[in-house]
Amino acid sequence: MEKILHGLGVSYGTASGVVNIIRSSKDYSSFQKGQILVTEITDPTMVPMMGKAAGIICEIGGLTSHPAIVSREMGIPCVVQVKNAMKVLKDGQHVQLNGETGDIHAVGESRDWIDEHSESFLNTVGAMDMGTIKPYDWYQFHPLFIKEWLAYVEKMIDTYHKKKLSPSDLFSHPFDLFPPRDCILFSLLDVKTTRLPKEKRLKIANFYNEVAAARYKKDKYGLGRTSSVFTQSEAEKLMEKIPFNEPNPEITRELGNIFSACYNLQDGLYLDFYMGYGAEYLGPFSAVKKFGKGAILVIRHFPDLKPLDVWPEFTKGPAKSLRIYSIYQNVSFQTDLFTCHGVFTGDTRNGLVKWALELDGKFISDPKKVEKISNQLGELSKNQWEKLTSQDFETIKQTGLWVRCYTHKPIMDKLGLDWKPTPAMQNAVKGKKFATNTFWKIPKEKEAHRTYFKKILDPRIDFFPPGSK
Repeated sequence: MEKILHGLGVSYGTASGVVNIIRSSKDYSSFQKGQILVTEITDPTMVPMMGKAAGIICEIGGLTSHPAIVSREMGIPCVVQVKNAMKVLKDGQHVQLNGETGDIHAVGESRDWIDEHSESFLNTVGAMDMGTIKPYDWYQFHPLFIKEWLAYVEKMIDTYHKKKLSPSDLFSHPFDLFPPRDCILFSLLDVKTTRLPKEKRLKIANFYNEVAAARYKKDKYGLGRTSSVFTQSEAEKLMEKIPFNEPNPEITRELGNIFSACYNLQDGLYLDFYMGYGAEYLGPFSAVKKFGKGAILVIRHFPDLKPLDVWPEFTKGPAKSLRIYSIYQNVSFQTDLFTCHGVFTGDTRNGLVKWALELDGKFISDPKKVEKISNQLGELSKNQWEKLTSQDFETIKQTGLWVRCYTHKPIMDKLGLDWKPTPAMQNAVKGKKFATNTFWKIPKEKEAHRTYFKKILDPRIDFFPPGSK
């Protein structure tokens, strides 16, 4: 470790953690348990933060100063008289302080959730062709109504805190698809698309992270290439309840057709870039105990194939929710930050050893019914995409508003709030052209591209798209 600062140690012990620089009361809400509180000097208003801090660093103070006395009583390591601490140290930096010697060391790169999410995003986007997102993407759309959207979000978050809810209160079952991991990404981009102060940026980003992280049992940002809303034990119990069937070439083909139809239907219902709210892969889960060596379970999950609040005339279709459970052998599976992405390695046709199809809680095994469902969904997918893409420019922007707000309907309903687009949102997009790279100025060169997104996805720092206001 590199020694970077020195001061007067006034409360014994050592502590390591992520730096959070507190310059004024506006920064208070950004402070998280286990962080290192760095400030000029503490005062009585900071006691709640001091109680959560792993350690305290102050630029001024002495042996009998406020931070010294309070930190000794709390048993928190503290160093004062650290000249230029608020200039030398950076938000998010990982340090270790020694409350006896007064030494402060850098502990290498910080690895909190923001850094992990950013790494996962860069891994994911590096494998994507953004030009395939049709009819438009979030970079084009979100800047048009970002201030109005964030007012909607802040009302939601304030109501959540007022009702003293916990993240787990916002979904009653792991199959509830709010929120997917996508929502964290959008929140990090949203708070930089307009120049929100740091306090509000962290308030919004931390909310989405806490709620999404409560749903995923492990690998919360997809760095491990999995999507797990069940523990392994829960997945094994689920497998015991599912009436699996033997596959044959015809059924395997129809299951593939059903997945393809549902997956493409999401594009027409939710737009390409919100489809993570309507389609996800779950897994892989080990199925060795029940199905033998090398067996895995992968679930293809479509929670809402009938978003009638957005598409009121969309009344056809075999079901609202649909799940395909597949047991494979000699096949591996990966996903990424976007859980609607799936990559299989191996022969998925011959590697499928068991299957089950569930529609609205009922399992379907009759081959003729499976074929009928496949045909219905294929026709719906085609028709819905044609309907979406035939809309004129002003209408398709309004559709985007309704879809984005609909993705928040589950939580807004639980909070007793109106989920629909506000008049301010609807007015904000009228007559506006989509944002271009003049707004974002995203570099094309690989390393510059990575550096840009590491900054743009970090709510702790003041780095914004050039076109933001």
